[in-house]
Amino acid sequence: MSVEVGRETGRSAGGVELSRLVVPAQGEVVAGLAMVHGLGDHSGRYGEVLAEFARRGITSVAADFPGHGQSAGARGHIESRSEAHSVIAGSVARL
Repeated sequence: MSVEVGRETGRSAGGVELSRLVVPAQGEVVAGLAMVHGLGDHSGRYGEVLAEFARRGITSVAADFPGHGQSAGARGHIESRSEAHSVIAGSVARL
């Protein structure tokens, strides 16, 4: 069964253009998941994992932090913990 793994763009609280994966649940939605990658990582590595969650009724959002994956910013650099928290809060709000 094929699962649609989509990519969206948005902006961080600091104005940095962010990229995120959005994978809608198939069938009845039973839960939502905001995935957070580690430093130096990116959401693109997790498309297959999120697709498996979708098959089980879980909608997922996985944002790239600034400077990671397809998000803008200095490679591997997050300005502050509060910037990271705002990216995570944006993923939860998107759910």
